[in-house]
Amino acid sequence: MIKIAVIIASAILCIIQAQAQDTGAGLLTSLPSVYGATVNGGTYGYGVVDKIDQAGNETVLHSFGGSADGLLPRANIVADSAGNLYGTTGRGGKYNAGTVFKIDIDGNESILHNFGGNQGVEPGALLRDSGGNLYGTTWFGGPNGSGILYKLNPLGDGAIFHAFSGGLDGGTQLSGPIRDSAGNLYGTTQNGGLYGFGSSIKWIRPVTRASSTTLSAGQTEPTRPPL
Repeated sequence: MIKIAVIIASAILCIIQAQAQDTGAGLLTSLPSVYGATVNGGTYGYGVVDKIDQAGNETVLHSFGGSADGLLPRANIVADSAGNLYGTTGRGGKYNAGTVFKIDIDGNESILHNFGGNQGVEPGALLRDSGGNLYGTTWFGGPNGSGILYKLNPLGDGAIFHAFSGGLDGGTQLSGPIRDSAGNLYGTTQNGGLYGFGSSIKWIRPVTRASSTTLSAGQTEPTRPPL
């Protein structure tokens, strides 16, 4: 079992992200552009991933279609050294419970992982390590229905490191984890905790521990009810 430290239920863990309610989140990288996502708009009205160059010109890299490729990309965008982009959608995908997607340097989108049922529902922000692994949380779903902390490898397979109970460890994660130089992860929850109003949590080096619950890019959990 993953060792968890609930720091202080009323504490605030400051995670600096460029976010807005209706415009998703932006990524400022070493690349000469800013990348972000919008929750709606685009060709089909279900959001886009876009690029703004140094001159302020916007290019839409992908418009979400609202079904297999996802919809509502309301979290951050992360990039690798080759310029590929990664993000999540809150809904859509194979089970209508959200996706992790990749957009390559040519603008082609592919789905790395489909969420659903006891393997998480509605993923949020992503964290990427130097090995190309992705870490994140889901708002809901998982074995206890209160969300999960997960890790995915570059192929989209991975493991659940922690299933939130909605109790002292919290539930409903509004932002993704952050990571320190020792490999510990930190995050916040909206609900649960000592007083029921959320918690700040530290996971002790979860990347080095085994998990009994695997996540597969081809998993077949029941679908979430459609829109």
